[in-house]
Formats: sequence, C-alpha cells, structure tokens
Amino acid sequence: MAGSIDKGMFNFQGVMNKFYNYQPKKDDSEGRAIKNSFMANMIQSGFDAQMAKDMAQTQSALAKSNMITAADLEARNTKANMDREFNYGMQTMGAQYKLQNQFADNQYKRDLGMQAAANIEGRKNIGAQGAQERLTSVVKGEQERLGLAESGKQTRLNTQTTGEEGRKTIETQGEQTRLTDTNKIRTTGDEQRESMREENRLQAKTRADQSRYSRQGARSF
Repeated sequence: MAGSIDKGMFNFQGVMNKFYNYQPKKDDSEGRAIKNSFMANMIQSGFDAQMAKDMAQTQSALAKSNMITAADLEARNTKANMDREFNYGMQTMGAQYKLQNQFADNQYKRDLGMQAAANIEGRKNIGAQGAQERLTSVVKGEQERLGLAESGKQTRLNTQTTGEEGRKTIETQGEQTRLTDTNKIRTTGDEQRESMREENRLQAKTRADQSRYSRQGARSF
C-alpha cells in the first residue's frame, strides 16, 4: 500500500490506527481513561523529548565549551607545569653547579692543604733524615778516626816491634859479621904471616944458595 510503512513483526501501524480510531463511549470510563492516559503520556513524552533535545543541545554546547575550557586550562596548566619544571630544573642545575663548584673549590683547598701538610711532613722527614745522616756521618767519622788512631797505634806498635826486632837482628848480624870478619882477619893475618915467614925462609934459602954458589965459583978460578 502506497504511503504505508512496513508493518513488521508486531503490526505497529495497525495497532496505532486501531488505537487512534478508537472512540470510547460515554459509559466507557476505562476507555476514556486509557485514551486520556495515552494522550497525557504522549504529551509528557513529547515535552520530555523536546526538553531532552534542548537539554542535549545545551549540554553539548556546555560540554564543548567545557572541553575547550578544559583543554585551554590543561594547556595552560601543562605550560605552567613545564615552565615550573624548567625553572625548577634550571634552579636545580644551578644549585648543583654551585654545589659542585663549591665542592671542587673545597676539594682544591683540601688538596692544597694536604699537599702543604705533605710538603711540611716531607721537609720534616728530609730534615730528620739529614740530621740522622749527619749524626751517622759524625759517628762514622768518629769510628773511622778511632779506627785510624787504633790502626796507627797498632802500626806504631808493629813498627816499633819490627824496628826493635830489626835492630836486634841488625845488632846480631853486625856482631856475627864482626866476629866473622875478625876471624877472617885473624885467619888472613895468620896466613899472611905464615906466607911471609915462608917467603922469608925461601928468600933466606935462596940467598944462602946464591952465596954458596958464589963461593964455589970463586974457588974454581
């Protein structure tokens, strides 16, 4: 049928036509009540629908405005938070840099103090070492001097002993030499005297022989 809608499973159009075309009689109080209730409910539903539509539009506009406002606030808050975080970060970095710089300065001062203390301690150690070395040198020199003195004394004693022994040896050798020389001289003198006596004897014999030969020769003329 032209202009009709699909009746569907429930025949909604037929139900509507029958309900709309129903005209309760004067003694049909229940029919009139149903029609009046339906009419009142329809009016209420239409009013509610219109109000809901208007409310929905209003709420949509308000929601849109609220979302825009919320987005703006969110953006502002985000920017403010980012600015605050940036500022906090910069302040923190500045504080950290300041603290690190102070720590570095303090550490440098401590290092200088420690180095100065180490230098002082080193100078003390060097001074103590130098004093110890000087004392050791003095003791060593004294020991060497005592050693040299003892060595010189021992050398003098040895030299004196050696000289005494040498002198005695020389005296003994001289006495022995004198005795030997004396014996040699005595023996040589005796030998010379014996030789001279023998020579004189031979010469006397020779003269006697010559004299005898002379006398014999003279007698022969």
